Amino acid sequence: MSEKTAKAKEAVSEAAEELSATLGEEVREELRAGAEDLSERAQEGLQELESLIKAHPLQSTLIAFGLGFMLSRLLSR
Repeated sequence: MSEKTAKAKEAVSEAAEELSATLGEEVREELRAGAEDLSERAQEGLQELESLIKAHPLQSTLIAFGLGFMLSRLLSR
């Protein structure tokens, strides 16, 4: 391999590593932002569910019982 080819290969390799590191950081930041958004949405959903359960405790209990009963019937087969 000639010296020019070796230098070019090294330069391309370094550029690829640098690009990979930059893109990796951008991807990590996007994932972090997405996870934070998902966490906020889940928290809001749980708060809404909790308020519905507090507003309708009897219906919530009966629904939970019915779902539990149906699930137990499905799993016992």
